[in-house]
Amino acid sequence: MGGLFDEKEGAIVWRKILLVLVTLGVLGLAGCGGGPKKVDVVVTLDDKPLEGATVTFQPTDGSGTPASGMTDSSGKVSVTFRNKSKDGNYKVTVVKSASEPAAKDMKPGSPEYLKFMEKRSKEKASAKDGETKSLVPEKYATAAKTPLECKVPPASQPVELKLTSK
Repeated sequence: MGGLFDEKEGAIVWRKILLVLVTLGVLGLAGCGGGPKKVDVVVTLDDKPLEGATVTFQPTDGSGTPASGMTDSSGKVSVTFRNKSKDGNYKVTVVKSASEPAAKDMKPGSPEYLKFMEKRSKEKASAKDGETKSLVPEKYATAAKTPLECKVPPASQPVELKLTSK
């Protein structure tokens, strides 16, 4: 046949084109950012790791869903953001109470754990003064009072929350 390529060369060209298209498709999907985003957080109180604290990120623009998790013995937690607020800015609350049940038996990110953390966050938001004594200063307990605010960074940059007892 009088084609530009013989059959073997044509197959090679089509494979290269297909490879380029697949690569572009994968890169396009990776850049969308529409899926859940996991952010590592480190919480310290007076420069010491804070274990067993509930860390909640609440969107400042009122859109989206709060994201929360409980710190481990080294003060670390990975928080998964399901749907990011429009501006990416969050108020951060940190609460630790001796009277709260721990979620240690639950796997972080599991439906049971997420339901527990959402319930705990709602309870904290509706608690009256004096109902629950936090083991960290009260200024960190509510979105209205907390001085902690951040823009959710890329997953490779941990959020450091340095709390002080004064």
